[in-house]
Amino acid sequence: MINKISSISFKNNNFGANFASDTKKNSSPYNQNVEFAKLPLGNIYGVKVNFSGRKRRVGTQKTPVQELFAQASKNSKPKVDRWTLEHLYYGVNHPEKKWIGGVEPKELLNRNLQNAINSIMTLQYGENMPDKIPSNIKTPNYGDNWGRHANYIEINNRALGEMNGMRTSGGILGAIKLLPAIPPSHDKWANCLLISQLYPNIWGDGWNNNGENSLYGIKLEFERASDNIGWVKIGNKFFTPEEQIKAFNDLAHLRGFKTSFRMLISEDQIKLGDSGQFRWNNPDHIEAFIIACCKGIELGFDGIFFDSLKHVGGYDWGHYAGVGAVPSYDQMAYILAEVRRRTGRNDLSFSGEKAEGDSMRYKNMGVTAGASQMSARSVDEVKNSAHSQAWCNDFAWGPVVSDDNDEGLICYSERLNKINSSLFGYDNVAEKLPSFMQMHDLFPLNYSTNTHDLMLQNRNFSTDGTPKSHYDNLFATGAVERTYKNQVGEKFAWAYNHNPD
Repeated sequence: MINKISSISFKNNNFGANFASDTKKNSSPYNQNVEFAKLPLGNIYGVKVNFSGRKRRVGTQKTPVQELFAQASKNSKPKVDRWTLEHLYYGVNHPEKKWIGGVEPKELLNRNLQNAINSIMTLQYGENMPDKIPSNIKTPNYGDNWGRHANYIEINNRALGEMNGMRTSGGILGAIKLLPAIPPSHDKWANCLLISQLYPNIWGDGWNNNGENSLYGIKLEFERASDNIGWVKIGNKFFTPEEQIKAFNDLAHLRGFKTSFRMLISEDQIKLGDSGQFRWNNPDHIEAFIIACCKGIELGFDGIFFDSLKHVGGYDWGHYAGVGAVPSYDQMAYILAEVRRRTGRNDLSFSGEKAEGDSMRYKNMGVTAGASQMSARSVDEVKNSAHSQAWCNDFAWGPVVSDDNDEGLICYSERLNKINSSLFGYDNVAEKLPSFMQMHDLFPLNYSTNTHDLMLQNRNFSTDGTPKSHYDNLFATGAVERTYKNQVGEKFAWAYNHNPD
């Protein structure tokens, strides 16, 4: 039983792991209480729960992304980034669809935050650069059912963190730096960036090269973000994980992306902080889970991807690979309905692993999109599936280029073929299926690792102990990979021109 609480905040538990020296404790936020942005989320144990935080003074208080840029740029105004203009890719017959192409991921990750944000602003505004970053950036409007048609691209933000010795932090800042190189959304369907980690993993959070830090185990620890995101000092200010996450979501939305985060539902892979094991037969634990989901949405995300979603209610249990019980059908339907109700957002997308086949089962549960096991090698196969599911505008299951279990054994030509099927597998845009792919499908990883490996352990690829060296070695940079990345860019470029009636 977790304790009754009237508000949820966190005291820094292990946040000091993100600083190079414990001698800075007295001058850093290490010992401070940090509270969350205010959001009523219903009742727990009969006591109203609020995330209470600093109040914004209208007209004077900067948003997190504005403050992040102010500190990174020493209060200079946004300016056109010439490097970005020199590396532009355009959509075929759609010059407004542009992104950075023909560069290695390390070139983006080794840029500073000022340049990264200027790059995003340049892609959005070109030479008509405003004097400041907008203060009210809204999520792109693709209607309430946008998730039923979206392309979900999972970004392992932990792998993009700064590796300082055995410590990891700033993973969400690495994701910000990668934003300019991800192809933008279509006019008729969204690309949704799915981050692999929001909440702390159970073992070794904030550490790298540790065999006990799988992302398949999370703590709902007073709903605080992971130490792999961590406190960072930029300019003269320390930024909380929550401020960084809000900045990421604002910048992703400015680029026209939707955003989502991964969540686990296997009870033996979830803990309530350090106090005890999570149990689905405990109503208090269900409430804690709902609050954690709502907190993610309040930070600016547009959806949640649930691991092992297919197996809710014991469905197809013989193929279940998680650890521990999963919610009943009624529990999961209640959770999804409550998250929508409490956040006041009917446009949220709830997607999940291998949620396929029985569309009414998932539609009635409140699920929006399912990652299926169809081969996706044939564009005609995907088109046929799109046509057969056209009757349902609330839920669809779609092709997977690769998932979090990918061990890097799929050759580049097959990946490219699956991307082609995902982007062109429809004859009517209203029938387009959701698709799912990984960071590796756009930016091939170092040969010594793979997507699943980076989910299981936090690896530092630095050869000299510096974060730059980690970025230099995280991704593969050979001629074959350069050709493949250009071919992926061409697929997306032509996809903007594919808009059949």
